[in-house]
Amino acid sequence: MATLAVGCVNDDGGSEPPPPTPASCSLRGHVEGSIVVDEEPDWCPSDASLLVFKHHAQSLDEARVRGWSQVWLLQISTRTRTYLTEGAMPSWAPDGSEIAFMRNSDDGAGQIWARVLATGEERQLTNGRTTRASPDWSPEGTRILYQSSGGEGEAAGLWILNLDDGGRRPIRAWGHAPTWSPTGARVATFGPGMYILGTDPSDSITTLIDAPPYIVGDGKWSPLGNEIAFHHLPVDEPRYLSVIDIETREITRLLRWGRQPTWSPDGKQLAFAALDSVSNTESLYRLDRNTRECERLTFVCDYYPPDSCYKFCEAVPERCEWAYDRER
Repeated sequence: MATLAVGCVNDDGGSEPPPPTPASCSLRGHVEGSIVVDEEPDWCPSDASLLVFKHHAQSLDEARVRGWSQVWLLQISTRTRTYLTEGAMPSWAPDGSEIAFMRNSDDGAGQIWARVLATGEERQLTNGRTTRASPDWSPEGTRILYQSSGGEGEAAGLWILNLDDGGRRPIRAWGHAPTWSPTGARVATFGPGMYILGTDPSDSITTLIDAPPYIVGDGKWSPLGNEIAFHHLPVDEPRYLSVIDIETREITRLLRWGRQPTWSPDGKQLAFAALDSVSNTESLYRLDRNTRECERLTFVCDYYPPDSCYKFCEAVPERCEWAYDRER
């Protein structure tokens, strides 16, 4: 298969190998080689200019104020970042008025919360010593899909939380990182393959990808309903960010590396997290589904005053292009 090597995109459109990472690349006052992590992006379904994501604190002082895991809001056009709350795994309500997220309680169990964006009001939706993670708000706004670790009378696996009355019901006793279909009638789940389920335990299961030859990490259903974006590790190959056509099951590889994809409301772009080998940080990127043009959205120095941050390299790319399969 023909591929392009990882490189920086020049102004003239050409590519060149990335520069070596300087040994001195680090943040002053921070642990040498530490990685600032921006991950778990979710694109607002009602406003294409907004993303929420998880940021990991880089110092004890920061964690004491905001927590180790933090939910931030990104205004894409201006790259303006706003801290929202302590938590992880954010998921937008369909009207963009709220986000659901997971926050660890004092006993270490993760619970699902919701936050109103306009007022900052928060409410806890689940409680107990059972961890409930990976919330995904349903398209009609009345349910939240989540993954349970099991315990206290709740079996491990995938569950649905009804927001009207707080009732919960199981879907399957297995599954990881579930995502709703655009109609809310079906659910996709991952690990080690990819599977489509109904919302009732008696519904049949459709296997889109068996494992091996692929080990699927997580993914997101396209708002158009015809594709699922996902990251996977083919046997004896690097990790890929890909899409699968649900009807034909054809897999199209988009990029080498990248994970946790989320779709723009029109289904034409993807945002995702990826590790930058130049700066040794995990950041967020945006990819055009058709042209495969890739743009960086966050960077480590975004979170610190300019005088406290080294410039990692003279050639840190603002726009990057990973290897992809030319033949697809």
